[in-house]
Parts: sequence; C-alpha cells; structure tokens
Amino acid sequence: MKKIYEYQEITDEDFKEHIIATPSLHRYFKFEWSRLKAQNYCGILHFNGQDYYILPKITHDETQNLSTFIYMLIYAYDIKLSNEDIASCANESHSIIEVFVQLFAKGLLEELKKGIYKEYEILQDNLSTLRGKYLVDENIKHNFTHHKIYCEYDEFSPNNTLNQFLLYAIKYLQRFVHDKKHLKQCEVILDEVEENTIDIKRLNIAFNRLNHRYKLSYELALLLLRQSIPLFSPHQKSFAFLFDMNRLFEAFIARLIKELDSSTKIQNQKILNDLTLKPDIITSKLIIDTKYKKLVALIEGGDFNEREIFDFIVNSKDDEIEEGSIESLYKDIKDEKRIEFVTFHQSYSYEDFIEGFRPNEDGQIELEDGIFKLICNKAKNQVKEIKQHYISFDEAFDILRTLYVDDELEQLYTVSKIAIAIHSFSDKSIKVQSSKAKDAHYVKKSDLETVVQAMLNDEVSKPSDIRNLDVKKDTISLGTFYYPIGKKVVEIINQNSKNIEEKEKNYYIVIDEINRGNISKIFGELITLIEEDKRDSYEVTLPYSKTKFSIPSNLYIIATMNSSDKSIATMDIALRRRFTFIKMQPNPNLVENEKARALMEKLNEYIIEKRGEEYQLGHSYFMGEDIDLEFIKEYKIKPLLEEYFYGDDEGYKKAIDICRCI
Repeated sequence: MKKIYEYQEITDEDFKEHIIATPSLHRYFKFEWSRLKAQNYCGILHFNGQDYYILPKITHDETQNLSTFIYMLIYAYDIKLSNEDIASCANESHSIIEVFVQLFAKGLLEELKKGIYKEYEILQDNLSTLRGKYLVDENIKHNFTHHKIYCEYDEFSPNNTLNQFLLYAIKYLQRFVHDKKHLKQCEVILDEVEENTIDIKRLNIAFNRLNHRYKLSYELALLLLRQSIPLFSPHQKSFAFLFDMNRLFEAFIARLIKELDSSTKIQNQKILNDLTLKPDIITSKLIIDTKYKKLVALIEGGDFNEREIFDFIVNSKDDEIEEGSIESLYKDIKDEKRIEFVTFHQSYSYEDFIEGFRPNEDGQIELEDGIFKLICNKAKNQVKEIKQHYISFDEAFDILRTLYVDDELEQLYTVSKIAIAIHSFSDKSIKVQSSKAKDAHYVKKSDLETVVQAMLNDEVSKPSDIRNLDVKKDTISLGTFYYPIGKKVVEIINQNSKNIEEKEKNYYIVIDEINRGNISKIFGELITLIEEDKRDSYEVTLPYSKTKFSIPSNLYIIATMNSSDKSIATMDIALRRRFTFIKMQPNPNLVENEKARALMEKLNEYIIEKRGEEYQLGHSYFMGEDIDLEFIKEYKIKPLLEEYFYGDDEGYKKAIDICRCI
C-alpha cells in the first residue's frame, strides 16, 4: 500500500501516466506545469495490483491519518464498523473498500435470512383459470376460444425496486473484492429477482415498516456505488473509491452539531445526473449554507466569474472562497449594513423604492429617500470614502449612537454656545432639543449624511452653508442642530481613518417576489440604469428631488420569484433581459416525512405531465418531521389542485386519487 496526501505531487511515474491516460480520473487530480497533484478527494485507487491511499493530512503523526480518515467516514455516515475491522484497515490487512463491502454483505445476508421483502405487483396474463379481474377488451383481442382467460391480478412478489437495487449492488461490488462468499450467498437468495441496471442518480425508494430493516444496507450500498470509479479495461483491473473531503467534512460536522444540539435538522442530499444539491444544516440558532447567502458570498469573494458563480449555486460545489467561509462572509456584509431586503407587491411603488413624499415625525409631508436610493448612495459613498481614506458615515453614526447609549457623548453646543440635548436615536433620525426651546426636533440621518459629506469636501464651514446643499427645507431651518452634530460625526470619522481597508466593497439589495410588483411603476426611469454598461457613467434626473442620480457598479441586485405565479405575466421583457436567471427546482430530499416525500414526488410527476414543470409543488408544503399530512392535503394541496385543474374534472379526480393513495 502506498500513501499520497491531499494536494501532494504524484511522483510515481507509472501511477502518474495511468492517471493522465484515464479521462475519468482527471477531475480528481490537477495537472499543471508538468506536475500532477492530488486534489481534495481522498480514498483508495487500485492500479496494477497495488492500492494507493489518498489521505487528508489531518495530524502531524502520519501513522494516524488513515485511522482518522476511517473514523471520519464511519462517524459522518453512521457506519457500524467494529474495532477489529478498523484495525485491519489501519494495519493494511484489508483495504477500506474490502472492509466496507464485507460489512454491507454480512448485514444484508443477515436480513435476507429473516425473509425477503415482497410487494404486491399488478400482473396481466392469459391463464387457464380466472384469477383476479376479468379483462373484457383483452379477451376479445387475444382469445378466440374459451380455453384461456385474460385477467389482471395482484401477486406478492420479491421482484420490486428495492430488491433489484440490492441485487445490482451485489453483482457490481463483487468486482472490487477478493472474498465474494457473502455477496454470492446474498445473490443466491435473490435468485427470483429480475436483474436490471439501476440508475442510482434517479433512484428513490420509500421505506416503510415492512422494508425498514433493509435501510442500512441500502444506504451503505448507495454510498459505495456513488463513490466508485470503475476503470476496467481488457488489459488491467483498476478502480477507485474517492470521497470529496469538503462534503465528508460537512457531513462530519453536521452530525457533530446534531449530537450537540438535538434540534438540528440535517437535510438529505439530492443527486440528479451530475448535479448534487448540498444539504442545509439547521440548528435552533443558525441556518448553514442557504442559497442567497452563497450567491452574496461568492460575489464578495471576487475570484469567480458569472458562470462559475451560477455553477456553484446550482450544483452546490465546494470551491474554496479566499476570504473565508460563506457564513462568515455573509455575517461581515450584514454587520457592515451592506445588504438590504425588500418584498415587492401590487401596491409597492416608485415612492417606496426610489423616493417620494412621506409624513415625518412632526406630521409634516417631506421628501424621503426609498430603500433603493439609500443603498445606492451608500455604495457610492463607500467608493469615495476609500479614495479619501475614512470610515463610512454609517459606521461613524453607529459610533455616535454608542457614545450616547454609554453616556460617553460630550455635550454638544450650537455656534451660539447654546446646549443641545439629545433625547433618542433611531435608525433614521436623532431627536434633539435646544436648552432654550420647548419643542424637540428631528435631525434626519439621510440629510445629516449629506451635511457630513459636504464638510469632508470643505463645502460647509458654518450652519448657513447648509442651504446650498441638496437637503429638505426643514433641514435648512434646523442648520443650528445639523452643523454641530455633523462636526462631531466628522471628528469621529477622522479619528478612525487609520482603520480603513484599501478595498472597494460591494453592496446588495435582495428583492423577494420581484414578479409580483409593477416593474415599470417601481423602477421608473431607473430601469435603464441597472444594465451593467450603464452603471456609474449614466445619470438621470429624479422627478421629485430634481437631482442627478446614477446606479453604482458595486451594487448587486438579487431577486427571487415564483415562476408559477400568474402575476409573472406583468413582468416585462425589459426587466427579463436585464437579469440572469437561476432555476431552483423543488427538492423532495428536503422533506423528512417519507409519506409526504412520496406524495410530493407522485403529484409533481402528474402535474408535470398535465400542466408543466412550472406548476410543481414546492417542498415548503411538506417541511418538518411531525407534520399533519391529512391537514396539508385537505387545506393546502386540494385548493391548489382545484386551481390547477379548473375545468378539467378528470384531471382533478386523478390528482385527488394520488392524494388518497398515499
């Protein structure tokens, strides 16, 4: 046995030539500058009668790396391996694959001896005696005499999908082991089962109380088949069993978290052709690995092009992100207030999204910036801040608020030396009052930012200069408050300038249900500016404020929509051609309840056939372990089916029959 470690160069010339000459192995190794290196795939590769172990370098003690790798495998996938078996792998008496296959064969043989699992199957045949249901049409077609009876009947048979898969696994795995005794015994017991080639990527078996005892054998066989890479040729016997260490480590951590927090939910993986959708790990306090977080983190990483990002999201690949994990990157973005969320609906308007007149705290109507304009301005200001080497206004505002909350904010005065009392801070304003006045006033955060930016640009040196800025009328009249507070914010910015990073940062706005809003009404004249080649350079004049406005290139617009929603018809081509789309299909493997999963799959098969894939039921209807499936059928699924099959009584009846059967 020879050992190679992750990312280590392959120096064995024969082995190196074999890998280069075998296309099916290329994805597991990296060839550059005439050097061949292992990647993040570990396991065993058998070539010319020699086992090559590719191992993760987990410990400094090289004698422990194989044992540690085996432990990670059996812990992550809950494989019941004895200490004797582990020792035989570690001391090289048997390969990992030999031990795992024997574990599968012995466990399966033990269950088969208790009795083969059987299911009723519907058969049709021309029999000499009536059995089951008499088929009138078939008898007219086939039987001119009365010696035979064409009938349909149920037969309790071992020839079912589960047994066919187990037989396929038995025959397949025999090629990788020397000791075939237990596998052959299993094959003999399953001699009545029809031999079929099984596509494990599309395999989906529902377990119940009758076949549940075979579940461990099924899962172990599936694990072995998925990791196998057959490389047989007429001249040599070669094969590989390799595990993606990123996925193995995720499964290992997921189970570890599950044991520490019993409320943790670990979703199943879904494998569809060459696409593998990774699971979410959901604890009572954290959701690990969700899709829009991935998208944001990948953009933030900066080392991926658009194709690679989409490939990562759809295929859930595990490429490393230079700046850290997805979760930590997303947390940094959220903490720095560089992401905003909004949901579109029929009443949502330009005034909500861009700018419009709204009542203020004093009951007066004033022009207020919408969420999109605010985050655009944040993104533009951040670029300016980088060039001028100071922290962002938002960071400075938060420092000011912290000083106030901790009672460490020094007394502020107007230019006339009148004390200013600060009563409260909110996300949008500061409530202030002059010591010589009865009424309190509100200093708007948005206008305060404008004043601060002007001060940094040496455009404001006294309160009266504020009238020259693009601010609201009441801001001009309250210049005596804005000026001293603005000076304090500038002081905070200057004091913290040394902490600035020399890097332009991205900003994000996530729009949920984008197709439910009236796009022309919401985006208005800005629909042109969201195009990539119009960013930064093109400006429009906003109708309310009469100011010039552009959309910065460091702002990403991420949107979601339900394609089966009838309101998609309101989504115009102008918006469609400005976005790139990722289709996220319903994922039955996120459904834990077996009956619910079977119902979802059967209904979706029928819905795709009759209505199209856009109308499939999403997995959210069936999420959770202890769900009331009958309630969901009656009050959630049935009304939806009535809508889908309106005017098609026969189609609706067949859909309801599927619901009743499961």
